[in-house]
Amino acid sequence: MLSRNDYLQNLSTITLDRDRIISAFDYAQAKHQGQQRKFEDEPYFIHPLRVSQYLRATDEDMIIAGLLHDILEKTDGTKQEIEDMFGHRVAALVDGMSKINGRSMVDALNRVIERYPEVITVRMADRIDNLRTKYKYLPTNRQNDYQQENRQIIEFSNLYNETRLLEEFKQTIESVIVTK
Repeated sequence: MLSRNDYLQNLSTITLDRDRIISAFDYAQAKHQGQQRKFEDEPYFIHPLRVSQYLRATDEDMIIAGLLHDILEKTDGTKQEIEDMFGHRVAALVDGMSKINGRSMVDALNRVIERYPEVITVRMADRIDNLRTKYKYLPTNRQNDYQQENRQIIEFSNLYNETRLLEEFKQTIESVIVTK
């Protein structure tokens, strides 16, 4: 697994508060301790690490949101805890990623998208990693859901002019789904 120092070196494209990033890294790693990805033989924490690395050219809050994006869904962490530790924007972005209490992906995004349209970029980073890693293991009905959700993500991206990862997202869809 990637060490904290290696992780920070991979993010060196922007100026970061190293202590804040380390705090988010440690928090996410501790919260996901002992979890495994359902379709892969690797610790769950590897997924949020990869998601945050797709966001390395954005900003510090978005990188942290990438690290924490599954905390509300997959752990006992709370939005208030995230807000206390990392601020309102990070907590809102994480909330906008969380399909809890029966929320759909669109419902989750709609909770925060007007104020934080950049949540779409975090969603695309998450989806890029999921398409590359777990999509092929999903049952056909869930793959069909993914395809519909991908179209919705692209629509949101265009609507809110949040296109930072859009080309990579489209290329991933093309390589994973179309060539399947």
